[in-house]
Amino acid sequence: MASIIKSFAQVTDNNFEKKVLKNSLPVIVIFERSIWGAAHIMGPILKKIISTYAGKIEIYRYNMDKNFSISRFYRVQAGIAILVFNNSSVVNKTGVISFTKLQEIIEPLINGYVIH
Repeated sequence: MASIIKSFAQVTDNNFEKKVLKNSLPVIVIFERSIWGAAHIMGPILKKIISTYAGKIEIYRYNMDKNFSISRFYRVQAGIAILVFNNSSVVNKTGVISFTKLQEIIEPLINGYVIH
């Protein structure tokens, strides 16, 4: 299952603004540490999200062992955190989450509704 998470493109401190903040699609960023096992649990869920919403959402990995600035800016300290971005803003910050709950977060974004 680790290979599922590894199949998502990485985002770094250097390209975060371009790939996430300036993206016209909603973006899920998985903040992870290499030693944290919870990322493996999220692999199948994220694979299902990306296949369900192909072309409507993007998913990136952010390795906190190699990058520091962005995780510090968003105050991510846990071994895994999932931030959902839309129009350059964080609309949700969570940890391990079910497919259904993640779907409830991203559906309004994909359908053009604003989450407050």
